Amino acid sequence: MRRRRICLLVVASAALGAARPAVAEEPDLSAPGVCAPPCPDGEICVGTSCVAPDGRRAAPARPRAAARPAPPPPPQPAGTPPPGNAPPAQTPPPAYAPPPAYASPPGYPPPAYYYPPPQPLGWYYPPPPTPLPPPPPRPPRLKRIFLALPYFGVHSYQNAETAAYGPGLRFGSLIGGRLNDRLSLNADVTIDISNVNGAGSGFREYSVSIAFAPLLQVPAGPIEFVVGPKAGIFILDTEVGASGATISGTQRGVAFGISAGVFLPVSATTSVGVLLASEFRNGNDVCQSTFQQGFCASGAATGLATIVGATVAVLF
Repeated sequence: MRRRRICLLVVASAALGAARPAVAEEPDLSAPGVCAPPCPDGEICVGTSCVAPDGRRAAPARPRAAARPAPPPPPQPAGTPPPGNAPPAQTPPPAYAPPPAYASPPGYPPPAYYYPPPQPLGWYYPPPPTPLPPPPPRPPRLKRIFLALPYFGVHSYQNAETAAYGPGLRFGSLIGGRLNDRLSLNADVTIDISNVNGAGSGFREYSVSIAFAPLLQVPAGPIEFVVGPKAGIFILDTEVGASGATISGTQRGVAFGISAGVFLPVSATTSVGVLLASEFRNGNDVCQSTFQQGFCASGAATGLATIVGATVAVLF
């Protein structure tokens, strides 16, 4: 029993020896201390540490959470007066920023040599096309008082008795003066050379007619129509040579008809066109001669001869 008590004392002494260092590590509450920052209320500064009144070290203070910034006020609609008694500020209208300047990428020609960027659809209206200049005015016709209308073409007999006659040569002219731009008084001189089929080289025939022919000129846009009657006399001269003998004859009579044509101006004073004529000739006197002998017979008309002429004419 005594030995058991001695063993218990030895064990207790060893336990106290092991626990002594822990007691020695406890802070000395009587020693002065310097703590930075100062200890909070309810704690004591020992050395450089803050301890509780019962000798335990104070738990380290947790770092304070950073203060959250206050949320910004919600956006107010335009025209809402500010809080307080301050007068509402005038809200300026929103200004649209000008479009950025167009900068050409490197390597492009300078701005003077390229087209500006195209405008967006709906905002670009192409300029109207440039109207063509009006045509120059046509120079006015300068009609002179003197009128000349030379013509050249063919004529043809239309009677059954003249079936042997083919188209013959015709030429002549109207010469006169204008009373105004539309009416003129003229003399018509026409020469016809007959063409008789199978008459041989000894046959020749021609006629000359002189007639009074007033002419009416009617302009119609760029062209001009002419029309007019004519009345006068004619002389038909015929010569036939056969078997060494020559027989000639001369016939006189009256002629009347009508002329019409269309002309196109080629200058201020000149026109070119076509002149058509229809004539009726009535021979009254016939004179025939053989060699040195001859006789003339006068009496009733020998019949009407119908002649149609088609010529190219120039109107001055």
